Amino acid sequence: MKFNLSGIMYCDICRKNRNLADQSSSMFIGTSSFRRDTLVSHWKSSSHQRCEERKKPQESSSSSSLAASGPIVDMARKMGEDVEKQIEKLINTAYFVCKEEMPFQSYPSLINLQLKNKADMGNFYRTDNAYRRFVSPIFDELYGAYTEELKTNKFFSIMIDGATDCSVTENELIYVRSLGDNGTPENHYLSMEDIQHAHADGIVECIEKAFSRCGMDDWRDKLIGFGSDGASVNLGGRAGVAVLELAATNAIKQHRLMRDVQDLLTNVYKQYHYSPKALRELRQIAESLEEKVLKPGNLHGTRWLPHVHGALKIVVRDYMVIVAHFEHIITTRSASAEVQGRAANVSKKLKDYSFLYMVFFMLDVLSVLSELSLASQKDSVTLGQMIDAVTSTHLSLVELKSENGNTLSNFLQDVTDENCFKTIQLTNVKDNDDFKPQKEDIIGKVSQALEQRFRSMETDPILTAAATLMGRISKGQG
Repeated sequence: MKFNLSGIMYCDICRKNRNLADQSSSMFIGTSSFRRDTLVSHWKSSSHQRCEERKKPQESSSSSSLAASGPIVDMARKMGEDVEKQIEKLINTAYFVCKEEMPFQSYPSLINLQLKNKADMGNFYRTDNAYRRFVSPIFDELYGAYTEELKTNKFFSIMIDGATDCSVTENELIYVRSLGDNGTPENHYLSMEDIQHAHADGIVECIEKAFSRCGMDDWRDKLIGFGSDGASVNLGGRAGVAVLELAATNAIKQHRLMRDVQDLLTNVYKQYHYSPKALRELRQIAESLEEKVLKPGNLHGTRWLPHVHGALKIVVRDYMVIVAHFEHIITTRSASAEVQGRAANVSKKLKDYSFLYMVFFMLDVLSVLSELSLASQKDSVTLGQMIDAVTSTHLSLVELKSENGNTLSNFLQDVTDENCFKTIQLTNVKDNDDFKPQKEDIIGKVSQALEQRFRSMETDPILTAAATLMGRISKGQG
């Protein structure tokens, strides 16, 4: 294989044996498609094999003709080496763009940057279309190496998730999770399959196709774990194999207090999301109070817990500005009856001491659950680390029964003797001990849900043994 000055790849052996070669072959004519299957197909062809046989006696010949050496041949060989080095740099640049998940359009800019740094990049394959040509063989090479490595693994888990491409076609993304050479978990992309039928059998069929493509018909024998989101097609009827959200989240999501909080956050979000005028007024009030304000967040998203946690933190952070704006709407009567009613409802809740007390308490609970959620999402998390994280979460929740969390403590310190919070007069003030039953009820439901969700990690003998083994490996014990 050689390259000419235009970057065209061709088979030098076949061109030197024109009578035996297939002169209609793309590798004889020259091609700009750098695909591994193109090279393999040509190498296996009978015409190329004949040329290879002819080449052997030519190489053993002791002919000292001028064509075998000299300045002209040396110059041609040097030009071929230079082109190969340029192609290598272009391929490395394409790999970097893909690895860093940069847009295709970044490739020409990176080429220009290297040219500015005096790198010899050649004068070909500088467009984003050239980038697309490089990416496919790069993927084939890396994917082939990984699938060969995967075949040697004794055990692995798979993770799947649904996706919809630009043609609105349903696909299933399949990832494999296994242990690397040093014993740490690694996640690798396996395949993206078209879903022919959007039911459980269709999902299994997609997984079958993905493993069959890389020659692993025995994948079921090595499968020890399965992860997916909460879609019913993945979970089945009564008992599923995976759950997207922590069971603790579901335990509090329907609690009366949490419903009130969600209603409040929804009203605040609607007020500023659908009305640029309202958002402008909010920022003007913030500026007059010498405060900075963030746009209230949405509750809806793939994960309920981080969305409601984030939205609630914004309302608490900008509490004084938000209350001032809703009070402004009520007093000026400059909005519609619906908006004025919403403003009155939000203002009343935000000035209710009892409601605020439980809001700050819920922020402490959500903070604890968020830490557990983040721990479970780490690529390198092990079973032993997950058990430790759940245990730590239990202890933190139990502590919130008797001790106030940081957020609630700060709120109580900021409330003055005149029952004002950030200059806002509060109503419905109660003794703090009156909230103890509500706090114990919420903590109890969350703790119970966590115990049910993760009970098998501490009771299943195989999982317990695995956790002990991973703990000894992480500590460097034999």
